[in-house]
Amino acid sequence: MKNTKIIILFMLFYSYLLSSDDLKKVSLQLQWKHQFQFAGYYIAKERGFYKDAGFDVDIKEFEYGMNVPSEIINKNSTYGTGRPTLMINRSNGDDVVLLASIFQSSPNILLATKESGIKSIGDFKNKRIMVTGDAKEDATIMSMIFSNALSLDDLTVQEHSFDINDLINNKTDLMSSYISNEPFLLQERGIESIIFDPKDYGFNFYNDILFTTQKNINKNPKDVQMFTAASIKGWEYAFNNIEESVDMILKKYNTQNKSKKALLYEAVELKKLAYYNSDKLGKIDKDQVQKIYDYYRLMGFAKGDIDIESFIYSIHDMDFLLNNEQQQYLKYKKKITYCIDPNWMPVEKIQNGVHIGISSDYISNFSEQLGIPLVLIPTRSWEESLNNIKNGKCDIIPMAAFSSQRMEYINFTSAYLSSPAVIATKLGVPFIDDLSQ
Repeated sequence: MKNTKIIILFMLFYSYLLSSDDLKKVSLQLQWKHQFQFAGYYIAKERGFYKDAGFDVDIKEFEYGMNVPSEIINKNSTYGTGRPTLMINRSNGDDVVLLASIFQSSPNILLATKESGIKSIGDFKNKRIMVTGDAKEDATIMSMIFSNALSLDDLTVQEHSFDINDLINNKTDLMSSYISNEPFLLQERGIESIIFDPKDYGFNFYNDILFTTQKNINKNPKDVQMFTAASIKGWEYAFNNIEESVDMILKKYNTQNKSKKALLYEAVELKKLAYYNSDKLGKIDKDQVQKIYDYYRLMGFAKGDIDIESFIYSIHDMDFLLNNEQQQYLKYKKKITYCIDPNWMPVEKIQNGVHIGISSDYISNFSEQLGIPLVLIPTRSWEESLNNIKNGKCDIIPMAAFSSQRMEYINFTSAYLSSPAVIATKLGVPFIDDLSQ
């Protein structure tokens, strides 16, 4: 992923060269209706991240009866968001390649009301259950049920109405749901719910996977790299600015007429899933993909092996990334100037006029891969460095933390270094879940 960071860094330097006539038209087909589930893509479009990467993106809402992988394979759209069932498509010979998994854990759950008296999976027997009708789509839920010595023969399967009122009015006992949506609807009506989450039973699937075709990658390798990087940048911004993102959805993408409160609830729940057991957005692990695919095979949904290496997109060579326009910009630029915090060890420091610390290693790496010198502009304080970036004396600051105030004069890339901060206390103090406590 090192080269992905270079792509994003470079987007700062050439974005101003692009006019609307230069933008390449591409499309993104969503797997469902507009909501916070796709906020990162909206942000990438509305805040200009796609434009900076050279794209004019048409974001397409899902239509009932649509087969999203087929839309991409048949070139009706360039990119798509999909479920882990893309692995089944791949096993069937379909041309699909995974680019990034936005959710490290699936939002799919089974939902019941407390009033139903269902307390465990053993209580499912002879109960009515609403699922999508395609067991492959509900594989995480099916795995959870099957692992507890139950089968669909032990349940009364109903066609999914996608109407929470059917659960409330006792027309069904269990409903396949998204943890970010339906529990909120029950909570809003004062109804207590019981959630059965597959990952609590050891079944953890990726979800909302950005994908395209190998044909597109072969034909437009730089485009795929830049589009993926800009999408991840959009997601990072969306999760770091939830309220702003929700307001934008309410203004331009709220076809389901969701309330602000519902969208905020959705955002918080999905952020947990996006960073579940990971500090990096979009990560796809080969072993995890193999594990999920093995579940599909055990359930009879897929046969044979798939080449995991070629199924997961990866960035290979830096020469692969720079188009002629970008290379000409670097040739014209000749050098990139940068400022740092002169006294912030071990991250960075200016010592006897020399840049030392963690960031110095990254700067050396960037310079080597870009083939252009990155030249330090010495400063005596962090405030002086910020003033230099405002006044154009420095092109970049390699270790600036995101803030909405700085957005007024700095274009932020995606993070290439993560350094989590924690609050520590003494042994014996009750566990603290969040700052509100």
